[in-house]
Amino acid sequence: MNPVFIGKGLRSCSQFRTSILVTLFVLLCLSVLVPAQPTSSEQPAVIDLKPIEYFRISKAAKQYFRDKNFKMSEELLERLVQTNSSDGNIWSFLASSRYELKHFREAIPAYEKAAELGFLNAGEAAYQIARCYSFLSEPESALEWLKKALHSRYRNRIRIIRDDAFKSLRDDARFLQLAGSPKDKNTGRIRGWTTDLDYLISEIQRVHYSFSREPLPRNFLLEAAEIRRDLKHLSDTEVIVRFQRLITLLGDGHSLIYPFGMRLGSLKRLPLTFYLFSDGLFVIDAADPLKDMIGKKVLSLGGLSTEKVIKGLEQLVSRDNPMGLKWAGVFYLTLPDFLKELGVATNRDQVSFLFEDTGKQQKKSVTVSATKLDPDAINIKLIPVKITTFAPVPLYLSQLSSNYWFQKLDQETVYFQFNQVQDQANETLAAFSLRLRKFLDENNIKNLIIDVRLNNGGEATLLNELYRTLVHFETTRERASIYVLIGRDTFSAAQTFVSSINYLTGAIYVGEPSGSKPNRVGDEARFKLPFSGVLGSIASGYNQAANKDNRIWIAPDIPVELSSKDYFGNHDPVLETVLEIIKNSPESNR
Repeated sequence: MNPVFIGKGLRSCSQFRTSILVTLFVLLCLSVLVPAQPTSSEQPAVIDLKPIEYFRISKAAKQYFRDKNFKMSEELLERLVQTNSSDGNIWSFLASSRYELKHFREAIPAYEKAAELGFLNAGEAAYQIARCYSFLSEPESALEWLKKALHSRYRNRIRIIRDDAFKSLRDDARFLQLAGSPKDKNTGRIRGWTTDLDYLISEIQRVHYSFSREPLPRNFLLEAAEIRRDLKHLSDTEVIVRFQRLITLLGDGHSLIYPFGMRLGSLKRLPLTFYLFSDGLFVIDAADPLKDMIGKKVLSLGGLSTEKVIKGLEQLVSRDNPMGLKWAGVFYLTLPDFLKELGVATNRDQVSFLFEDTGKQQKKSVTVSATKLDPDAINIKLIPVKITTFAPVPLYLSQLSSNYWFQKLDQETVYFQFNQVQDQANETLAAFSLRLRKFLDENNIKNLIIDVRLNNGGEATLLNELYRTLVHFETTRERASIYVLIGRDTFSAAQTFVSSINYLTGAIYVGEPSGSKPNRVGDEARFKLPFSGVLGSIASGYNQAANKDNRIWIAPDIPVELSSKDYFGNHDPVLETVLEIIKNSPESNR
C-alpha cells in the first residue's frame, strides 16, 4: 500500500463505532433502492446515489480501508465509482483494495483510471500494474508495464530487483536489464566502470527533473568524457570521487553519490567531526586517540589554508546554495580520497593538520590516520558539546533524538523544536500538531518560537496539519508572533516548511540563511550502479513554494551567527536574541 494515498491515522473507537452504524444504515437503504451492479471499473453502470449518501459511503469506505477491511472497502468503493467516475482518489483506494484482496485483474483498470485522472503518478501506477500482471503469471505484460513505468520516470528503480512480486522473473535477462541489475557482472574492470558511467548518465536523463526534459550541461558531458579517458589510470576510489564531481555539475543538493555501501572502492574516513563557525573551522568531536583535539581550530590541511580547501570543495559537494558547503561540505573534509582529489593529501591513509588552541594561542601539527568509513557513525548535524563546560546544554541541543517537541518558556512563550519531518513512533506529526494547537489555545500563548536549524528534511506531505496549526495560532489572537530559527541544516522538506509559512504567516526569521531554495528540484530517486554497487540519488521532482520565487535561500530577518565561543560555552545567541526581542517588545506584559 502506498501511504501517499491511503490517508493518515485512525479514528477513535467511538468515532469508528458511529461510522459503522452509519455505514450499515446506508447499505440497508442501498439494498432497497439500488439493484446489484457489475463491478467493472472500465464501463461502470451508473448508480444515482444522493449526495449525502455518496459522502457517507465515501467516509465509511476509507475507514474500512484504514482498518484493512478491504472486502468492505472494495464493495463500497465500487458503488462510489458507479455514481461518480471522476474522483481519482476513490479509484486509487479501489485499486489498492483490489490489490490487497489479490483481485489483480480487477485492480489493473482501477490503477489506470487513477493515473488518467492525475491522482496517481503515472510511473507508480504502471509499476503497480506490472506487479499485478506478474502475480497473474503474465510475464510479457509485466515486462511491458515495467518498461512503461521506467519511461514514466518511476523513481524507485532500486526496489525492482528486491520486489517479491517479480521473483518469477529474476532469471529473465530482460527483467534484470529493466531492474538495472544485468546478469553478467563478471566483466573487465574498465568495461565495468564504463557500464556504471553509462548507467548513471542514463538514469539522470531518465529521472532528473530538469535533465529528463533538456540536454545535459556541456560541462557535465566534458567531465564524463574525461572520466572515460582516465578510467585506466584511476583507482576504484578515485573513480567514485570523479563520479561525485560529475554529479555535482547537475547543480542541486539531492543528486549525489553516497560515500558508503559500494562493493568496489570503499572510502576511508578521518575520525574527526568539524563545524564551520563564524570564527573558523573547529573540531567538535573525535575518536579516543584524538579527544584532545576537540575545541581546536583548524588552520590548515595538508599545508593549504582552511579557506582554500573549503573553496575547493565547491567542485565536489552537491548543494542547492552556498550554505551547503558550510553544512555538508565539512563532512567531505574527513574523507582523504576527496582531499587527495583537491591536492590536500598525498595518499588516502593520512592527512596532516595544523591546529590552534585559541585559548592558549598555541599551534600544533598533527597527522591523522584514516580508518574504514562506518556509515552509522556519519553525522552532519551539530551535536552537544563534548568538552567540560559549566553552562547547561542549550535547548536546541538537548533533545536531538526527538523529531519534534515543545516547551513553555514563560506565560506567553512556547519553544517548539522541529528536528525532522517524519512521524515519531509514539505520535504522528499530525497528532503532535493538534496537541500543540490545543496547548497554545488553552494557555493563551502569544509568542511561538519554531526551531528548524537542525532539520534536514523528511516527508513534506506530513506537514498539512502543522500548517493549519500555525495559521490558526496567528489568526485567533491579537498579539500573535511567530519566530522561525533557521540555518544551513534547514534543507529539503524543512525548506518546504519554512518557505510555505513564509507565505502563509507573518513569521520572523532569525539565524543564518537556509540550506536550500524555496523553489528547487528535489525528491530523490535512488540508484545502484550495476558493476560497482555504488549508491546514490538523483533529484527527480520539483518543489515550489510560490510562483516566481527566485531566492537562493530564505534569508533571516534578523541575522545571528554562531561562534565557537558561543557553542563551546553552551550559549545559543539565536534563541537569546529572540527572547530579548520578546522581552523588549512594547506589547510585552513582562
